[in-house]
Amino acid sequence: MINIRYPVRKADGRDYKNYDELLTDIRKNAHGWWLLGISHYWHGGIHIGTSSSPASVLNQDTPEKSVPLQFMMDGEVVAWRVNRDYAAIECYQERPLRQSGTFVLVKSVYKPDEQDESSWLTLYQLYMHIAPLSEFPKRPLYRVTQKGHGVRMRKHSRHDDSREIVPDVLANKHGHARTLMQGETLTVLQQKSFLLEQRPEPFTLVQCLQDGNPAGDLFWVSMRPEYLEPDGECYVYLPDWMHSALNHGVFDDVVVPSAPLKVTVKAGDPVGFLGAQDLADEDNYPQIITTDYKAHIELLSPDEHVPDFVANAKAIKTGKTVH
Repeated sequence: MINIRYPVRKADGRDYKNYDELLTDIRKNAHGWWLLGISHYWHGGIHIGTSSSPASVLNQDTPEKSVPLQFMMDGEVVAWRVNRDYAAIECYQERPLRQSGTFVLVKSVYKPDEQDESSWLTLYQLYMHIAPLSEFPKRPLYRVTQKGHGVRMRKHSRHDDSREIVPDVLANKHGHARTLMQGETLTVLQQKSFLLEQRPEPFTLVQCLQDGNPAGDLFWVSMRPEYLEPDGECYVYLPDWMHSALNHGVFDDVVVPSAPLKVTVKAGDPVGFLGAQDLADEDNYPQIITTDYKAHIELLSPDEHVPDFVANAKAIKTGKTVH
């Protein structure tokens, strides 16, 4: 059976338990509900905004505390546009209004019966107005030196800001301390002093660099200069699909990747973060410009099997029943 997630998580990073719990937060948005828009026109998606999901705005200073939107199903990225920065809409305002045109479109195939293709349903996940490349902070890279080889890795938690004593050592599956290896490249996200053997010791919150992209668990290590040496910088908290788009090298235009550039995603993988949208109040002079952060999300299907799927013409009895 296909793995399915809600497109957004709670502020603490946990998944919503059920639809009603999610809807309670979605209703905090003033507009962008499905199926009727703010001007009483058809609206085929939902808006996730700062009112419903403030943690999904990327925090430049502490990005590790932000909660990205997530893909709803496994699938293949079939189109995207990554903007370097926000589009500037020239109107009659005192300054241009910002709008994000960054989007990603993912094709998913639901297969209730693997042997019967007529039971399959093709779906598309669309995530629009997500944060452009300019919203993602860059962080310094450090390479582990010869003396840094064997330095112990320490646990990270969301409560480390108030911690004074150095965190516990990370252990592998055999119970042995996990340690750094000479030549590894680490992305530095945050620096902090902890007490180690009753003395202040500089530590840094890091993530390993894999294929040019920060990946894996966060952990703390000693920041002593003899252990780590500067080695450039990179974007942090860039979703994997956007990292692939970055390597592709086309910006501010729609890309439909060919087979060799096939990019797959899993349900729960990060999509990105809410993009800024400037709004002008035309009833005031001088006009008041406010900024909201939002994303527009759709789940759609052009499949001819939709009526049969909804009616369960194949009498599928596996999975969950939704009333």
